Formats: sequence, structure tokens, C-alpha cells
Amino acid sequence: MTVSFEMSREIRQKTNQQLLTPPTVINQSTEELLNLFFITIFSAYLLDEKPDLLPHLTLRYMKVAVEYGWTAQSAMAYATFGLILAQRTEYDDAYRFGRLALDGLADIEAGDCISGIILSTHNFSLHLREPLKRFSDNYLQGFNEGLKNGDVYLALMCGGEHISSSFHSGMYLREIEHRMATFCSQANELNQQTMLSLFLPYWQMILNIQGEGEKTTTLTGKAMSESDVWAEAERTNNRKCMQVMRFLKLILFCLFDEHQDEDKLFQSIESRSTIIREHYTSFIEKFYEALMLYNLYRKHQDEKYHELALKLSSILMKHAESGNINCAPLADFLVAEEIAISGTKCEILGAYNKCLRAFREANILHYQALVNERVGLAMLRQDTEAAKEFLIEAISLYDQWGAQGKVTQLHEKCGVMFNGDTMSTDSTPPSQ
Repeated sequence: MTVSFEMSREIRQKTNQQLLTPPTVINQSTEELLNLFFITIFSAYLLDEKPDLLPHLTLRYMKVAVEYGWTAQSAMAYATFGLILAQRTEYDDAYRFGRLALDGLADIEAGDCISGIILSTHNFSLHLREPLKRFSDNYLQGFNEGLKNGDVYLALMCGGEHISSSFHSGMYLREIEHRMATFCSQANELNQQTMLSLFLPYWQMILNIQGEGEKTTTLTGKAMSESDVWAEAERTNNRKCMQVMRFLKLILFCLFDEHQDEDKLFQSIESRSTIIREHYTSFIEKFYEALMLYNLYRKHQDEKYHELALKLSSILMKHAESGNINCAPLADFLVAEEIAISGTKCEILGAYNKCLRAFREANILHYQALVNERVGLAMLRQDTEAAKEFLIEAISLYDQWGAQGKVTQLHEKCGVMFNGDTMSTDSTPPSQ
């Protein structure tokens, strides 16, 4: 089924005022039709093997919403249209319709649509132009409204995105871990095993970073057993669970600079290197993939790692240049990684400081810590004292974030690099 976007041109040419003030009186059959579209849209999104189904339904959903009246279901049509435009890399219009979906709710009762609208807009279009850090409370609203309206599945989806956006925005780990434990308990009590399978890996990843996992890069500990959850996901063909676990293990590989089955990891990244989905984590995943490849390049000096890292860095840079403010500092980070390979001290410091300023302004602790760690390691071959200062700052920032696993690792690593020097009395690991 091939969908022509010619039919959307008239809609997109309307002004915001026209789009937010369509007829307000609709008949019952039209309202029922909008409700039917609302129900089927989510099913269509989940059917990845039917990529044309969602655009096909969404365009017809929009036509009815614009022509016959503004309801909460109309807002859902706008939100999903923004998702489709993001898939087509038409980011300005994607953001426009996502923002219109939320703005249009100001004067109407959203009812049981609110959780779905929050998910669609924040996951797929608003992050293109607004800081991810703003989204956490909105996802929590979607969770609470979903529970109130009896839509447990959407409520828990919002809860999961609340945790994800909080983590990627640098919220204190102890607070995230407490909330994740609560969501896992609720999912279990509500017998939502599919959602629980997505929550548990996040919980265990956070525990690992806090130094409470069995191994730093294996998702096994208090929350779950990696082998058991993976086996169950394979048995039930739970592809989303497997995708989440791969993504979270990638983050752990980068944070702890430890890699398992490097050739398999490389092949997996290479096979998906051109894929940028519309969800906000897609850009973050590309960043961590590139960062891991730079790690592997420094370790093995194999040009295949370097070439793919440059490819991924270029993809993120294009998205940053298109106006994605969440991509911009990540793209700058990767530029600094490239310069660190052979640049002078002045060039390296200048490149890392550019992204560091952005992370400071946004108050994102874990990226600040990671930048300081990377520049400290890059400085080892040029200025040992400068390297110490950056690594001390990295330890302090990881400590503030609550990443005791990283604090311990860096103390051990620095003790080896600096002949047993504990860096400073201020940077000793805090008591648990």
C-alpha cells in the first residue's frame, strides 16, 4: 500500500489558527469514526511489518478531524500526523503538529485520550525542538491520567517513558531507581507482564550504575536475571524487550568501557547504521553506538570501527543542523572524540569544552561526568596534571549523579594510572 502525501498538502497549508478552530459540532457517527481511528492507530504503530498502514490510517484520520470538528480524538490525529512527518524527516511540520495537538487541548476535556496524546507528541515530535528535560513531569501526568481513566497499558507506557526521559536527562539515580521499583511493582500487581519485561532491564541498568549489580555490563542482580529475561523474550517473540536490553547494555558498555563479543556488536551496529527511527531514544542510541566504536578504535586501531563511528557522527550532526537541540551537544561530543584521536591539547580542550558548556547549561550530570572522563583520558598523553583535574571532576559528578559503580571504577583505574595516587582526599568514594 503506497500512500501519497499529496492529500496532506491542503492540511499543512492551513494556518495554526485555522487548524485549531475547525467546526466544533460533530454528529455521533463522526465521533464514533474518530474513536475508531483512535483505537486502530496504536495497533497500526505496533505492526512494524506493515510500515504503510500507519500513514494510510493517519491521513484519513486527519481528513476527518479537520473537516468535521475538534475533539480530543482530533488532537490524537494531529499528534499521530506529527509522528508520520517525523518518520519522513519533515521535522518542522512534525514539531508543529505535535505542538498543535497539545495546544488544542487547552479548551476541551481530553478524557481517556490524554495519555496517548502525551506519548505520541513527546516521544516522536516535541523532542525535535524542545529539551528532553522538560518531558519527565508530562509523562508522569500521562501515567496518572491513564490509571484514572482505566487505561492501564497506556498509563504504564507513560510511566516507562517518565523513567527513560528522566534517566537521559540526568536525574539523580537514587530517585529514578525508587520510581522504577514502584512502577515494576505496579505492573506486576496489574498483571502487565509485557510492560514489566521492559521495566526490569531499566531498573537493573540503574542498579548496575549504582554499583549494585553482579557485573557492570550484565543485567543481572536484584531486579532480574539477564539470561532468564532474554530467554523468555525469545520464547514469546518479545522483540521490544530484546531491543531495550541491547540498548541498555550498550549504555553500560560505554559508561564502563567494557565490551562483550565485539565483532557481534560491530555487525549489529553496522546493519542498523542508517536507521533513525522517530523516537527520541533513537538519537541517543546512535550517540552511544558511535562512542563505543571510538572506544574500540582506540583499543584495536582497526579502521572499520573508526569509519562507522564517523558515519554515525555525521548522521547526528545532520539532525543537529536541522534544529534538533537534543542532538546538538551529542553531535559536538562525537566531534570532540574525533579530534581527541590526533589533535593538539588546545584543539581537544576546545572541542570537549563546547559540548560541556551545553550540558552544564542543561544541568545534565551524567553527560558532564562523561565528558570530563573522556577529556581526562585524552589528556593523559599530553598533560598528566590536567588529566588528573578532569578525572577528579568526573568522579565528583558521577558521585553527585549517584553512580557509585563508576566512582569505584574510576578510583581503581586512576590508582593504576597514577601509581596508586587516590587523586585527592575530596574524591574518595563516599560511604554507601
